[in-house]
Amino acid sequence: MTHQGDHSPFSISQEDGPCTIHRVHVPVTIVNELHHVFPMEWQRDVWGEVRDQTKQSVCSTGHNNVHAALRFYDRYGEWPKWCRGKTRALANEAVKRRAAAIAALR
Repeated sequence: MTHQGDHSPFSISQEDGPCTIHRVHVPVTIVNELHHVFPMEWQRDVWGEVRDQTKQSVCSTGHNNVHAALRFYDRYGEWPKWCRGKTRALANEAVKRRAAAIAALR
C-alpha cells in the first residue's frame, strides 16, 4: 500500500494503481505514473490552465510512449506504426478531448 509522501502527486504504486496499458512489466514496475488523459500541456494551450483532472495509471514506459505518439501525431498527422492497442486508445482519447475543447471555444 502507498504511504502518504512516498511518491510525487503524479505517481502511484503498482499495487494501488496497476498500469492500464501493459499487463506484464520486465523489469517489474514498482511505481506507475498518473497520466492526464487530456495532457496538461495541451490543456494549457487550449484554456491557459489545467481543468480536466482525469488520469490513468500507466508505467513510465507506457507514459512516455503515449506522449511520443502524441508528438508524432501532431507533427505528421498520423500515428506511428508502433502505436497500437491500449497505447493508441489512450492517445486517441487525448486527441478527441483536445478537439472537443477547441470546438467548445468557438
